[in-house]
Amino acid sequence: MLAGPASIWAAIANIWIAVWAIRRKGELDYELDDTAKFIRWIIASLCLGIPIFRPDVFKSPSSRISLGLIGLAFLVWPNLAYHLTNLLRFLRLLPKLNPKDTTEGAQKGLP
Repeated sequence: MLAGPASIWAAIANIWIAVWAIRRKGELDYELDDTAKFIRWIIASLCLGIPIFRPDVFKSPSSRISLGLIGLAFLVWPNLAYHLTNLLRFLRLLPKLNPKDTTEGAQKGLP
């Protein structure tokens, strides 16, 4: 029963490690605030967990694959969460970020 999900999680971990090495070496990531981190992990865990543990929720394989790819994208590329959080703030669905609450703002000398 767990052999299927375990092999899927192993494949996901392999992809994550490969992309993490590229992101780390190239210093490609934006600094995520707590809201962006929360959004990243919620989307990644829901979009990866539902197709793996509850495949009966989505009957068509294409919907499960699409949902899984969205979750994988948020897992391996956290900049998606950064941009989604900024979009939600721009649309005023999330409150604006206070610049002095971020480490990036503190490094720039903002009060």
